[in-house]
Amino acid sequence: MKKVFLFIVTALMVGYVFVSCKKSDKKTTQLTVLQRIQAKWGIESVIDHEHLTAGFDTTVTSAGTASDYVDFRSDGKVYFSFGGTSDTTTYALVGDTSILIQLVGTYKIQTLTDNQLKLYTKEEDASGYLEEYLNLKK
Repeated sequence: MKKVFLFIVTALMVGYVFVSCKKSDKKTTQLTVLQRIQAKWGIESVIDHEHLTAGFDTTVTSAGTASDYVDFRSDGKVYFSFGGTSDTTTYALVGDTSILIQLVGTYKIQTLTDNQLKLYTKEEDASGYLEEYLNLKK
C-alpha cells in the first residue's frame, strides 16, 4: 500500500511539472533603437527657440502638414520634406541617445515610442543659443 501511495504521489508531481512548464508560443523580439527609428515619420511640429545674450528671445512653432515627413532608411540615408522643401542626407546613431543628421546637426533623442519620436538640439555661440525641437509621429 505504501508503494502504491508513493507511486501516485510521484505520478502527480511529474504530471504537475509537465503541465506547469508549458512553453509559450509568443516570441517577443526587442528592436534596437536604430531599428525603431528607421521609419517614415510625419512632422507634427518644429519649434525653434532663439535666445541672444542681448536679451532678445523668440520662439517660432511651425506645424507640420500631411505632406511633411522625415524618413530614416536602413541604408543610412534620411529623406525629409518640410514646408515645400525636400532634401536627402545621411544619418548615424550616436550611442542610443543621439542621432547625427549630416547637414543639420546632432539631436538628442528625448522620446522614442512606437508612434512618437522627439528630437532636441541646442547650438551655442558668443551671441546666445538656438534650441530646436522636432516632434515626429507615425
